Amino acid sequence: MIHSASMPASAGKYAAALAALAVAACTTIGVGTGELRPGNTPVEFNWSSDDGGMSGLMSARLGTGASFSGTFMQITQQERSILATEQSDSWPGQWDAPGGEVTSPPGGLTTLYSGNVQADLTSADGTRMQCHFALKAPASGMNGGGQGECQLGEKSTIAAVFHGR
Repeated sequence: MIHSASMPASAGKYAAALAALAVAACTTIGVGTGELRPGNTPVEFNWSSDDGGMSGLMSARLGTGASFSGTFMQITQQERSILATEQSDSWPGQWDAPGGEVTSPPGGLTTLYSGNVQADLTSADGTRMQCHFALKAPASGMNGGGQGECQLGEKSTIAAVFHGR
């Protein structure tokens, strides 16, 4: 006699959803170095992201022992794609656009990466550090590396470099 076991359909859907969530929730991490001026004090940066380095959490630890943490985000925008041609009978569903061009219905969204990252970090005592970084490969986010500067107080700055993968 052969026995077979079956899993309820809802349990299978639940397992599939968990597997998809585990794959989608991959965390990317990275490091950077810097130097606090004046004083040439070393600074270590660490970041983590769940969206490929476009935004996430960042921390900075100064050689003096002071620690800062907060969030970072690359400035992006989305643009709707539109196709255009000079021939009015190129595809069905077309319409005449201003200036005599023929334009197709919107084709989708495209993300434009600025390559500019902003980070706002705070220490336990409420001291703020504001950072601006330029990325080497904007579409790769922080994974591609970059460099920039953080402002700490009125007279101190940190020159920072993030090493790409």
